[in-house]
Amino acid sequence: MFKHLRQFFPFLGILLICAMTVLAVDYLFLTEEGDRQAEIISTEHGSDYIKVNAHVVHVDPVNAHLTFRLDFIPYGKFDAGDGLLAVPLEVSVSSIGAEQILFESGRRMFPHEVVVNMFEGEVEAYPFDEHRAWFEILVAEAGQSQSVPTELDLFAFHHGYAFTDNALPKSSHGYLGYDVHLKRSSLVIGTVIFCMVIIWGLTIVNMFIFWMVYRGRMEVDLGLFGYMSGFIVALYFFRQIFPDVPPFLGVFADYAAFFWAELVAAGISIGLALKWFYKIES
Repeated sequence: MFKHLRQFFPFLGILLICAMTVLAVDYLFLTEEGDRQAEIISTEHGSDYIKVNAHVVHVDPVNAHLTFRLDFIPYGKFDAGDGLLAVPLEVSVSSIGAEQILFESGRRMFPHEVVVNMFEGEVEAYPFDEHRAWFEILVAEAGQSQSVPTELDLFAFHHGYAFTDNALPKSSHGYLGYDVHLKRSSLVIGTVIFCMVIIWGLTIVNMFIFWMVYRGRMEVDLGLFGYMSGFIVALYFFRQIFPDVPPFLGVFADYAAFFWAELVAAGISIGLALKWFYKIES
């Protein structure tokens, strides 16, 4: 009986490797955003200050935009009770439109979304593109130039990206901010590389089939030609499963695998068609 079970050992080994790989990938998926702890900087303050929670809610590397949601919480003399603001405030943010956010006294400070420009990095380098953005904020009483005590808590994490946040030097005028660096997460980079390896693997198989046909070891027929032609179309849809891939063609991953695979498949299709025509004529 043991001899009969031994034949299943290779299968069980492969199954175990697959299970361990799935668990490792799932673990990376659940932990790729880190410990989700906020980076905190503040001006000098006691119990009277404004707390600003800045959450990254959207990353758009194609348009070089980084979107934050700002949540405001008044404390001490700025809190009129029940979360209402005691004094009118004016918030300046380094957003693309450089708009100012105004809060009236006696009202709640509802969240706002602001869009910041990413001034470094090219999405064409996908999946190895890296970007950089500056995010600054100033909270002051309406009509006053002097800032109010402020604490800025930056929650810089977003699925598919790895962030590095460096606090900007403190300003004597009360500005607070971060120099935000972001790149694709290791899970995204690994998935793209894995997909590119699959593309190259299938391309090598197609080249081997083409060699077999021209050596006379495999018969060419319409079905084989249809498979190779269909591969050209299917490869484009396979590319769409790349995580967060830009919607246009011409990124690094395309030049590393996709374009070459398409070129080889097209050449093989033409070669098979010529071989098939020659077979019919003869």
